[in-house]
Amino acid sequence: MHFIVDGYNLLLSLAHGTLRHGALESARDGLLRGLSTFALKSGTHNITVVFDGRERSSEKTRYGRVDVVFSPDTGADEYIVGMLSNPLIYTVVTDDREVASSARQLGHRQMGTMSFSRMAELVPSSPQPESEEPETREEGQRRISVTAEDFGLSPDDVIELKPAEKKRKPVNKKRT
Repeated sequence: MHFIVDGYNLLLSLAHGTLRHGALESARDGLLRGLSTFALKSGTHNITVVFDGRERSSEKTRYGRVDVVFSPDTGADEYIVGMLSNPLIYTVVTDDREVASSARQLGHRQMGTMSFSRMAELVPSSPQPESEEPETREEGQRRISVTAEDFGLSPDDVIELKPAEKKRKPVNKKRT
């Protein structure tokens, strides 16, 4: 099976969007180590990871058993969709709706980042202990526990971002 991975989409999904400026390269290297280990253990999977590379020159490299592409003139999303014109059948790893939709429309498989992360053992597959505080989540939201050390980062490299609160629509009460 050949996986095409939306690199920063997967990385930020695993890190819950909490990477501090300056920690990106270290986190990216940690992700590539994990993906290379997965490819080596599986023995049969090919993995191509595509990162946005507008700040870099066109760069294709290899990290262990993983092909790494920094998209030269387009964003990673456009680059991935361009790769899908190949007659091979790929599994595209992304949570980006447009990329996932394009993959399915072109006859490829699509896998969400957290499903792939569990399969590749990038995150624990066993459930994490529940906190004592009750939490409310919208349907479809998941909580995955990942530590900074999982990406080769120190706790000082990480900041926590909280999701934006939803704005409530004002309720118009009819006067009687």
